[in-house]
Amino acid sequence: MRLVVAVVGLQAVSVALAARGFKDTTRIAAADPAMWTEILLGNRDAIVDSLAAFRRAVEELERLIAAGDGAGIQALLARLKTQREALQ
Repeated sequence: MRLVVAVVGLQAVSVALAARGFKDTTRIAAADPAMWTEILLGNRDAIVDSLAAFRRAVEELERLIAAGDGAGIQALLARLKTQREALQ
């Protein structure tokens, strides 16, 4: 995963700060590649749709940060907090 490769280039303190959350989000990289290839291809349409949605969300956050839009960031985080709380 590119995420793992990208983090390897970070300073050790950055990796330490990421801690468990990073480890949880990169667990696929530690698993059997053949198994995950089968899972990913077997669920290709849903995964492609989910990745596109994730990409749009990250791009939205990137735009807000790059623009220095504190109000926009706060509104986005508030919306995400509400959605996250609904999962419980």
